[in-house]
Amino acid sequence: VLEAKCDSLERSLQLLLKHQGWEYSACPIPSSHWIDQDFDEDYAYCMTSLVLQLKQEAVALRRGVDLTNISVCQTPYVATLLHDDALLPHWKELSDALQLYPCS
Repeated sequence: VLEAKCDSLERSLQLLLKHQGWEYSACPIPSSHWIDQDFDEDYAYCMTSLVLQLKQEAVALRRGVDLTNISVCQTPYVATLLHDDALLPHWKELSDALQLYPCS
C-alpha cells in the first residue's frame, strides 16, 4: 500500500514538473478532418464542438476554476464518439488537468 502511494506521488510530482509553464498544446482539428473521413457535416460539427469543449474544460481546470461537473459533447446533435488518434492529445490535456486539479 505504501509503495503504491509513493508511486502515485512520484507520478504527480513528475506531472507537476512537466507542466510548470503549461500552455494548451493540442492542435485544433479542422472540420475537414471529419468530412475527409466520409462523416457528414453534423458529425463534423459535433466533433469540432467536442474539441473546443475539451480545451475549455482543461483550461478551466488548470486555472483552478471551481467546477462542480465537467461537460463535454453538449451539442444539439447526438453523435457516437468513434476513436480517432487526432483526439488523443485533447483527451490527454483534459486528463492531465484533472490530475493536477486541486482537491479540497
